[in-house]
Amino acid sequence: MAKLVVALDVDKQKAISLINKLSSKVKYYKIGHKLFTGSPEIINFLNRHNKKVILDLKYHDIPSVVGFAIEEISRKYKPFALTLHISGGRSMLEESVNAKDKLPKSIRPILFGVTVLTSLNTEDFSILYGMRGMNIDGQVKKMALFAKKYGLDGIVCSGNELKTVKKNCGRKFLTLVPGVSIEENMKRKDQKRTIHIGEAVRYGADYVVIGRHITQSENPVKVVEKIWTIKKY
Repeated sequence: MAKLVVALDVDKQKAISLINKLSSKVKYYKIGHKLFTGSPEIINFLNRHNKKVILDLKYHDIPSVVGFAIEEISRKYKPFALTLHISGGRSMLEESVNAKDKLPKSIRPILFGVTVLTSLNTEDFSILYGMRGMNIDGQVKKMALFAKKYGLDGIVCSGNELKTVKKNCGRKFLTLVPGVSIEENMKRKDQKRTIHIGEAVRYGADYVVIGRHITQSENPVKVVEKIWTIKKY
């Protein structure tokens, strides 16, 4: 069963309020640059409340820098999982895995490799790489296989590529899926490759990320309860 991850792209005060309101219903939270930059101590708050933190900083740098960052952030904040860009290359992935393996087992984070951001569609992808008609599904497949080969635990991908990833990498290779909606035909300015939660679960998502549906709701508890009662979920 896919696990619900609430994206806390809010300020510290609102984050704490949401965590308290959802305490009995949500175990996993994603923290990105917006909250971490101003209030990294929110991770300690979540840890004290026995929650799991997916720290979404998308590391992408030379191997030694990323390896150092993974080791230091893991020792200091003990996140459940971290994200890094697969496009950093083989050496960066190997160094990341080595840094993780040096840590005590109790604080080793899951490493999710970022494939193609959900903010990109086929047109963006073609412009970026200078080729028309580039297949995002095929690119995500290649990146997922690359990430698995060099020791990552899973990838970040849109729900559109889930079937391909699970078919080629196996069901045990983890998938973290942003751009997930509880409403049909969701449209977002900053996320172009989106999916309904029912489809994401049916296609084998391990972790589904939902943010504004919950964090911007006047009744976030009710929204989470709705998520759990969606027939296909």
